[in-house]
Amino acid sequence: MELVKKNLVSIICGVVSLIAIAAVFYPINGYYAELQAKADSRKQVYQTLKSLAQKQRSLPIISLETQQPEPLPMFPTEAVAKVGREAVDKVKAEAIEMLKAALELNQHQLLEPGALPQGTPYSLIQFRDKYIRKFNFYDPQNRKNSFLWEIMRAGAPPTDQEIQAERERKRLEIEAKRAVNTQGQPINEPQVQAELQATLPKIASNMQKKVAEECLVYIEPSSNPAGGGVPSAVDPMPALVNPGQFNAPPDPSAVFEAQVGLWIHEDVARAIAAANRGARNVTESAVKRLVRIELPDVLFAQQQMASPEGMPMASSSDLAGQIPQNFGVSPTGRISNGVYDVIHFTVRMDVDAERIPLVLQELSRNRFITVLSTSLSSMLTLNNSPVDPAVMELAGYLYGEKPVVQLDVQCEALLLRKWTEPLMPVMIKRNLGLAPPPGAQPGM
Repeated sequence: MELVKKNLVSIICGVVSLIAIAAVFYPINGYYAELQAKADSRKQVYQTLKSLAQKQRSLPIISLETQQPEPLPMFPTEAVAKVGREAVDKVKAEAIEMLKAALELNQHQLLEPGALPQGTPYSLIQFRDKYIRKFNFYDPQNRKNSFLWEIMRAGAPPTDQEIQAERERKRLEIEAKRAVNTQGQPINEPQVQAELQATLPKIASNMQKKVAEECLVYIEPSSNPAGGGVPSAVDPMPALVNPGQFNAPPDPSAVFEAQVGLWIHEDVARAIAAANRGARNVTESAVKRLVRIELPDVLFAQQQMASPEGMPMASSSDLAGQIPQNFGVSPTGRISNGVYDVIHFTVRMDVDAERIPLVLQELSRNRFITVLSTSLSSMLTLNNSPVDPAVMELAGYLYGEKPVVQLDVQCEALLLRKWTEPLMPVMIKRNLGLAPPPGAQPGM
């Protein structure tokens, strides 16, 4: 017992050691596993924090001039993050204002309110009637009601029929001055004949000069083959002006395409009017004659648009997606997509050679029109035959003394779907993939 007392501490330590050795074989592997899991978790947190601390960060891209982000030279503290958020918010606000301004520039008014997207029979017929009057250039009585005369102060050389009618009216007016004596014999016949010989040959040139003094640009008044075969500057959509279809309201899809075509025609007319601003008559104008505006037969054909590289595409309600491009179509690469539709068209004009840059600039100024290409000729064209300005004067076109060239311009116009989509009839939406085909199940 004495021995135990003397070695009590050693005995206790030994017992503890034996217990510890026994604990190794006791089933506490779960405890070790828990400790290991905690250690691994803390290691992962450490590596995450280390990665965040050493990560290369970039400043937000807030410039339209580059898409390369600038490195952030410091750790993004709350103050730094606040500055970044403020910069992003500022760019976002500016983008919203730019979109609003773009919509204001791009948006046009309907010729007949309520005719689109699905007008009543009355509103569709009203649209057709107004549309016909807008394009009725052939009737001299309606010519000033057409949009090109109204916008551009346009004029047309007098036709042979108009010259003949004026010559006959003037002849009767002069012959009415013939006086007779009491025996019924004329007493001023020589004077009457002299006035007829002095006046009638000048009727055509006087009428041509009157038109040149009153208008700022010439325009072809008719595509009637009987009128010399000269094509009119613009042609209305056949479905809207064909008398054989007047027994029923026009189809809303035809109305929509006609309306878009009219908007483009009016934009070109306003550009020409701007280029001619300040001129007193056509001899001083930059654009002497609008020969032709040529639009596709179908403006909104069926489209299939693929998302580039599988990325989500932008739409009129979400501009953050990708916008497809195809540089095989045009130099700009623009094709119709969820944000805008692209309409290609050509314009042929007789232009003052010195002011071609002004004309091209006005086509795009405050308009969503891009000039893609141009070509010109110093020889003017009438009925596809080369002629010179002297021949144009014989045809009634008085251009003045400055050199004139014929300018062909390939253009594209953009229409933002933010405002056009609500006006689209169902058939147009189906062509553009904005509405399901007939009989399709929801979600298909």
